Amino acid sequence: MYALECSGSDCLRSALIDETLRWAQERSAFYAKRFDNLDFRQPCGLQGLPKVPITMREDVRVAGEMMLCRGLHISHLQNTSGTSGEPLLLYRSIEETQFIREFFSEVHGGHTADELPLILNLKVPHHGTGTPIPTRVCVLESGVADEELLDHTLLVLRKTFRVPGLASRVSAISGSYSQALALTNHCIERRFETAAFAIRYIYLTGQYLTLRWKQLLEQYWNAKVVDRYSLSEMFGGGTKCGICEGFHFDPLIIPELVSTADHTPIHEGVGVLLLTTLYPFVQMQPLIRYWTGDVFERTVGQCPSPSFYFKGRESQCLFDPFSVSQVLISATDLLDSIDPHPEVRRPPQFLDMPSLYREAAGRPIFMPSYSINGTLLRCRIEIEFTFTPSLYPMRVEEILAAIRNSILAKSTAFTKAVMSGRAVLDLIAVGPGSLPLVVKKSQLWKRLE
Repeated sequence: MYALECSGSDCLRSALIDETLRWAQERSAFYAKRFDNLDFRQPCGLQGLPKVPITMREDVRVAGEMMLCRGLHISHLQNTSGTSGEPLLLYRSIEETQFIREFFSEVHGGHTADELPLILNLKVPHHGTGTPIPTRVCVLESGVADEELLDHTLLVLRKTFRVPGLASRVSAISGSYSQALALTNHCIERRFETAAFAIRYIYLTGQYLTLRWKQLLEQYWNAKVVDRYSLSEMFGGGTKCGICEGFHFDPLIIPELVSTADHTPIHEGVGVLLLTTLYPFVQMQPLIRYWTGDVFERTVGQCPSPSFYFKGRESQCLFDPFSVSQVLISATDLLDSIDPHPEVRRPPQFLDMPSLYREAAGRPIFMPSYSINGTLLRCRIEIEFTFTPSLYPMRVEEILAAIRNSILAKSTAFTKAVMSGRAVLDLIAVGPGSLPLVVKKSQLWKRLE
């Protein structure tokens, strides 16, 4: 095991980054070629990491097995979900799996509880076999993919267990974003009392959780929602802080922000997130300075560790055409502005589940675009309603005004552009079936000629 004499996330990262770079260069044909002009015999450290080339998703896809490190034995495969592009295959070795098991067994070895907590995991088979991590919890798996599973999920949530050493009730829900929202909506519609459950924490993955949904989940379940940022490609991720409301990343990975324009490091401000996996937690398929495609804002000062605020996918944020590193309207601000309005149409999900309100977990349907006339940026956002807008013109105007005010309140840079006469915002209401669905890999802001 690694004995560390300092505290903080950067301590472990500093201890492992040089070994990670040497390992990749010596064992992987892909990195040997990519790092051909780099000498890692001398320490690189965290400060030297920006000199290392960025790894793009397409690099991983093209390299294939050439990226894998020699001398290891395959344990299992994972894969990305493909929601942001063609799925990637991820290879994990017996050696790293064994190290992870030993490491976390030692970390948790001295921490024993009188009772094992019970967690209900709402699972979807999008990511292959996960890397097992020893934990002092008992996990039950279920879902809401069909009526039988939904009934089983509700049964488990209500059940009282009478087994020595095991908690009597399920105290946490984790896993699939869409299934958790559908389950919550189902319980609310059927007026199930919160007292029938004992949930204290909710951990969700897969999509951005809007402010409206976060408040609804916490109010209904009387539980704390723990926001977690993660990628299938990474072992590790970030957890939202209760003090600064930003994400702090696990010490098992290295986060960086770089400019979208020239990929230079950003220590404070908005940029695209790069993540680096660390040896020996990841051995067979290291990802070094991996371009996530996600936009964050990084601030320093309120907490001991830097705070990272998620802004959305790079493909779904509006960047200033006249200053390409400046985000004018983030995807999360736009979504949070539209989501509170039930009149905005959502796509149906769980089509074979007649007992569910199938639009509950769907994303609002809208289509943003922009055009440039000289130095004027004209932004247009079409929003699809559940009814023909001309039937309720006054109500539609109220909703569009509320959305507009929310966007301007959240998007300081865009508001300054509007106030200075450099930008204009047009909101257009359209009827049902007028627009394509918004998915994670959609390129939202289309330029109109």
